[in-house]
Amino acid sequence: MSSPTCDAGWFRRAPLLLTLLLSLLVMAAWGGEPLALGPPASRPAASFPAKEPLAEARRLFSEGIALRRAGDLEGALSRFRRAHVLHPSYKTHLNLATVLFELGQLEEAGALYERFFAEGAAQSPMAITAAARRRYQQLLRRVARVELTCDEARARVLVDGHEVGRTPLDTALYLLPGEHVLVLHASPRSAKHVSPREAHRRLSLVAGEQRVLAVSFGRPRARVAANRPARDLGVRASLRRRKTIVAWTALGTGAALAVGAAVLLGLGTAQGERAYQAYSQLSATDPDASFREERAAMSEARKRQVAGAVLAGAAVAVAALGAYHLFTRPAEPARGGVARDVAAGVAPLPGGAALSLGGSF
Repeated sequence: MSSPTCDAGWFRRAPLLLTLLLSLLVMAAWGGEPLALGPPASRPAASFPAKEPLAEARRLFSEGIALRRAGDLEGALSRFRRAHVLHPSYKTHLNLATVLFELGQLEEAGALYERFFAEGAAQSPMAITAAARRRYQQLLRRVARVELTCDEARARVLVDGHEVGRTPLDTALYLLPGEHVLVLHASPRSAKHVSPREAHRRLSLVAGEQRVLAVSFGRPRARVAANRPARDLGVRASLRRRKTIVAWTALGTGAALAVGAAVLLGLGTAQGERAYQAYSQLSATDPDASFREERAAMSEARKRQVAGAVLAGAAVAVAALGAYHLFTRPAEPARGGVARDVAAGVAPLPGGAALSLGGSF
């Protein structure tokens, strides 16, 4: 009996070929869409007008950075403001705060620094964030910080006759030392009382002072709205923890599946090569049972390799799920965003860009 032919190289190529095939199938099932940090953007039909404001904002942002490096702070401030109107970003928050600080407009700079710490500190380079915190500490020594709380939602807040927002405010108030008049306008409580309600506070502030000012209109039920920022921070922190747990659990499971796949592929490859070598040494005079035994061994080896390839594909899918949850976590909430133990002074970074946060947005 002549021995059938069999290709030994199949056992070496099969793990790679099957793993590649299953990985492609997983990617195809995924939909071919890249991972995105948020909901998928809608696709424009024929033209692309939505991209024009973003492109213009990027151009203005780049011009602002160039003008600031050239020493034209007024020009840089104008570019950053226009870019921020077209496309708000934590990068424009930081660059606006930096230019306003250098121009001495500390009240607006303080609020922008606080927004940057809340929205972009976790996504920015550590050196940039640390330098921003040091400059923020410098600013706090020159102004007064007033944290306003109010039990009335949507009340207009006026400082020295200028409206600064509605309650609850996104940030604290940063005011220069001296006398200030704070007025809150609330809507009428009912149809019988058509005149708006007002609360007046006269503030005498000194540099470096930090104060919490509570204003009540006698509506305890509205306190929930006043505490909305704190509640939102708690929700974001809870979501971040859950997605972190899911992400690392999926990544750990994917690693375990990858180890199992490697073991099965290795065992199948080794068993297949041994069975093939034994099969090749058989001669026509050997009993048929020997041929059947080696063919069965090679078939078993191929089954192990297929199982290993399936585990490898599952490992890729589970690891992709873990990576998705890891990279779509909300940014770590920054409560207040102020490091109390940071020394004063700004340490310039290499290239003279002390606090410029560039790049696309």
